[in-house]
Amino acid sequence: MSSLTRVVLSQLTPPAQRGNVLARERLDDALKQALHYPLSIVCAGTGYGKTTSILGFVSKLDIPVFWYSISPAERDPPKLFLANFFTAFNRGEYKFGQTALRLLLDSDAEGREAIIALVNALSEGLVSKALLVLDDFQSVEESDEIMKLIDWFINHLPANLHVLIASRIPLSFPSMSRWQAQGSLFEIGRDTLSFLWVRSRTCSTKSTKSSWSHRMCANYITEPKAGRLPCKLFGIICVRILKGN
Repeated sequence: MSSLTRVVLSQLTPPAQRGNVLARERLDDALKQALHYPLSIVCAGTGYGKTTSILGFVSKLDIPVFWYSISPAERDPPKLFLANFFTAFNRGEYKFGQTALRLLLDSDAEGREAIIALVNALSEGLVSKALLVLDDFQSVEESDEIMKLIDWFINHLPANLHVLIASRIPLSFPSMSRWQAQGSLFEIGRDTLSFLWVRSRTCSTKSTKSSWSHRMCANYITEPKAGRLPCKLFGIICVRILKGN
């Protein structure tokens, strides 16, 4: 079966954003920095709102956004990952991945050759700033071949393309130490993704319970020395306060 017939196009489109998402200005400001670095990595465990935050961020951008939600099924064989990866650049009016896909179908071609073709196409055709989002990258972290190919891709990025990777676990790209030393990597971790909970005397009073809103909940997330909470846990606490529990 060809790798192209196994490409799932819904994974190459940003997921629908759920409603009633709390505003998180501190995190939004951090994500904006992704457009000033070749590579940004958002790393935290389940429940910290990585994808939700990135969706909110990219929805406000007026630049091309290429998206790939990675699943463990693409880890082996690596050609399936590459098929999805290249197709992500063929969405809508953009066809940057076409030559790379043709090379991928050639049984004699190596993954590096196809990656080179993609980089060349982007270098020639990408005339404005753009963002590539690779979500759930931990799904392929155990594949040495994929890690090396993406490492090479990042080391040869066109100046206009910025990469934002989200992962539940720390990633070990071969060039990670060099990127950090060069200042070409921006990292967002649990501290930035966590809600900062501040206890308020008015939280438990009957007069304020009825006037609580998502916006008001967010206003209590201010102090850097307050307790840090994952998104899901913070949401549970807000709901209990709203219900008077």
